Amino acid sequence: GGEILRGQQGMVVKVHANGDLLVEFDDGVKSIRRARLATCRKVRPEREQNLRTEARRLLRASEAAHDAGRLGEALDLARGAVSCAEAEVTQAASAQDLQEQAPASDGVAEARHLLLAYTQEVRCHLALRDFGPAGDLAVRATKLDAWKGHRDDLPR
Repeated sequence: GGEILRGQQGMVVKVHANGDLLVEFDDGVKSIRRARLATCRKVRPEREQNLRTEARRLLRASEAAHDAGRLGEALDLARGAVSCAEAEVTQAASAQDLQEQAPASDGVAEARHLLLAYTQEVRCHLALRDFGPAGDLAVRATKLDAWKGHRDDLPR
């Protein structure tokens, strides 16, 4: 019997006292003996992909590249994170403008993520001794941080 289950995904519906499982598959419920569990693996649901998760992934990759001394790669990844975070802030501003029925974000969390992305990009520019763009980003970050205190409208 185990060959019938190969490649199929099921959901555990019951765990017996002896460790055997009762698993529901598309074609019915089957029992899997405890000894066969070693050949099975748990499949996790895929995580939601959105601008915030992509920005976080890019930030982590940029930090790792920076720490490994791959500064050009780290800068490219940081720029990608900034782009994602800026798009997220723009989306939050659009949601506020539309005054949707659902409670819209006030933009503070999005602004915080954008500040983190700016910080990483500035860090990369400074490591590359590229002071002009680092200064420009610092000015943008300062304006964004000042906005967080007022929260009247998202910066454009």
